Amino acid sequence: MSDSLLPEKDRRAGQDDSPDVRAMRALAKFAAQSPLTPALRTRLLELASGLSYRAIAERNGISLNTVKTEVSATLARLQVSSRHEIEAAVQAARRRARDGASDDDIYELVRLRIP
Repeated sequence: MSDSLLPEKDRRAGQDDSPDVRAMRALAKFAAQSPLTPALRTRLLELASGLSYRAIAERNGISLNTVKTEVSATLARLQVSSRHEIEAAVQAARRRARDGASDDDIYELVRLRIP
């Protein structure tokens, strides 16, 4: 997972065990095992980290239309109807991490929440 997708405080302090980082690691593991191309995996992680379409376009030097197309392809391949389902899965993973769940349990939650 790219360091730039980690929350700022975790990049600065080098912490890997915050709930945000553990949830994103679980999502990155899920993405790596999904039918997504590398570009679409990146879009998934960017969406989950809360970036807007415009921010994703600027960050990657691509057009807004390309982002919309790639996000639509990502959602279709994962069989989810909106980015909100992805965000809900990550929020649930963060809560599970805060409750002290193992990384495997957090991954399993993400896997079950995203078909």
